[in-house]
Amino acid sequence: MKRALLILLACLLASTLLFPALLHPSFRGRGAGGVRFAAALKPKAIYLVSGQGQFSAAELSQHPEVVIVHTFHDLQALATDTDIALWIDKDAAQLADSAWLMQSPQRLNPLVVVGYNQALYAFRDALGIGIGAPISGPSVDWSTVRLEPGFSIWVLQPHRAVSSYTAAMQGYDQAPAVEAIFAVTDPLIGSSP
Repeated sequence: MKRALLILLACLLASTLLFPALLHPSFRGRGAGGVRFAAALKPKAIYLVSGQGQFSAAELSQHPEVVIVHTFHDLQALATDTDIALWIDKDAAQLADSAWLMQSPQRLNPLVVVGYNQALYAFRDALGIGIGAPISGPSVDWSTVRLEPGFSIWVLQPHRAVSSYTAAMQGYDQAPAVEAIFAVTDPLIGSSP
């Protein structure tokens, strides 16, 4: 009886210590010999979504370096430096504060709109951003243009002739994939002074 009580207490103690660890975001499954914990990963992107978003839950679960947020306030709280990309799902564009996105230091972060392959539409019409003023450009009848699927990237680059910045933006007409976006944004992180 005494031994059974000791075993029960040991099990309770182990579950109290182990189960919270299993719920921790860094837990990634079992390794040889039992439970394994992944090393803490530095986030590479903050992804603002409304609802499901453009990626499957299975794809996002393979990328713990993508931090998923559901409010713009949460994105603001996590975007504390310029060595992370800011991803905004096309269905969450209305949640974004374009004025805040263009303030320092976050204006130097690579900015991605996930879901639209036309960069002009993504940044001018969906997000309404620009450097000091909204993006100007041609009037486009977007009803005649295929906007999805895809993703679009925006980054500020130093302008060598004057002490200012120019914006570079590019749309990608392909199904959005985390690895495809990283292939474009990873070289851009930290590229703007």
